[in-house]
Amino acid sequence: MISMRQINCQLNSLRFRWPWLSIFLALAMANTSFAADALYENDALVEYPGTVEFPPQIDATNFVNNSYFIIELIALSGNNTPYYETSDTINYTNNGVMEFDPSIQLDTYSTTTYLESMAGSFYNPGLLFAESNSVVIVTNIISPGTIEVTGDGLIQLTGQYIDLTRGDLDVEAPANGFNGTVVGTGNFGIDTNLDWNPANDLGPNFATSSDVTPAPSSPFLSLGNSSPYFDLATTNNGTNEIIRSAFVEDFSSPSVPFNVYYDTGDFSGGGAVTIEWVGVYTNYATGAPGTNYLYLNDNYLLGVATNLAITGNPGYPDNFTFVETSVRQTPGVLTPAGFNNTIPFPNITFSNKYSYVEASLASSTTATNAGPENFTGSPTNLPGRIQINASKELNLNFTTLSEPNYISLISTNQFDGNAGSIIQSPFF
Repeated sequence: MISMRQINCQLNSLRFRWPWLSIFLALAMANTSFAADALYENDALVEYPGTVEFPPQIDATNFVNNSYFIIELIALSGNNTPYYETSDTINYTNNGVMEFDPSIQLDTYSTTTYLESMAGSFYNPGLLFAESNSVVIVTNIISPGTIEVTGDGLIQLTGQYIDLTRGDLDVEAPANGFNGTVVGTGNFGIDTNLDWNPANDLGPNFATSSDVTPAPSSPFLSLGNSSPYFDLATTNNGTNEIIRSAFVEDFSSPSVPFNVYYDTGDFSGGGAVTIEWVGVYTNYATGAPGTNYLYLNDNYLLGVATNLAITGNPGYPDNFTFVETSVRQTPGVLTPAGFNNTIPFPNITFSNKYSYVEASLASSTTATNAGPENFTGSPTNLPGRIQINASKELNLNFTTLSEPNYISLISTNQFDGNAGSIIQSPFF
């Protein structure tokens, strides 16, 4: 990582040419002998790029922000990942809004020894936001306000006494509203074997796919204990019949029921059929019941297109769409289960355009053991983490820790409890 000090040196070296080098070195050496200011206090808008030409180089024992302090270092860093850091600061107070892109590190950097050590105090009734990482290494941390990072970021609090009473530590949810991830494979193609007969291969409790040769990775599917769902439509003034069917063989817990809907319109992919799973759970932090909904939409017409795209690498065809939400949707017309004997399937064999998906759904935003990003199977390596280490005392009463992939809480001496707190994460 590159700190602001390294960036500042790079800027200075560009601003001074060789004839001025001896003067620059003398000034730099003289600067290290100056004592830190007693106080840096911001009561206005400090924004880089914006209201200031360069990122503030703060060398002060006490840092106090009462307004907006916004620093974006991407313009200086290129492809690197810098973090903003003050010098010789022992005590930090944030009564306003502090935003950093990509990262912020609060500790004590000594301009005398050039070493970093644990700062004295951090008091945060305001908002501290970072695009990537917020790292606080301070003896006494009191944060009744908010500390927030984006979905792949890290919130790391290391101290002796940490009090987060009524505070909020938040890892932002993805923009699509799905807090988990889908790792799947799939393909599409045309079966030219003339071996699939819907009258024989679709029944009251079974469904069999065509036998594709040459076979893709999952060429054949046989549902021996499935429930059928039918929808009948007509076109061309009733001269053509369209038979739409879904055969569902579900191995999930009985406490996770599912429903099938047709004519789903533009919901979750715009396909004709949607399967809804309803998961009821108890929030152990509050004791209140909650419900999550998972939707799988299949766009039949897109699934037989010749230019169907594959999502991800590896991935699955774009005619399948997964959506997760805590608010129940209206995905179409609820369809009861049952085989419709009045609908005559054609008793012929013919070529069949097809697509399929084989997917696993993880509660974290990145899978731990599959897909293009494999974090050695350990949740501790996942992006989107909250890590709190209090060597003497930790208080989490009425604290919210929300949306991370992984939470680590270490309190080796005294834990004051977490009464009224809301703590959510797939891995702890």
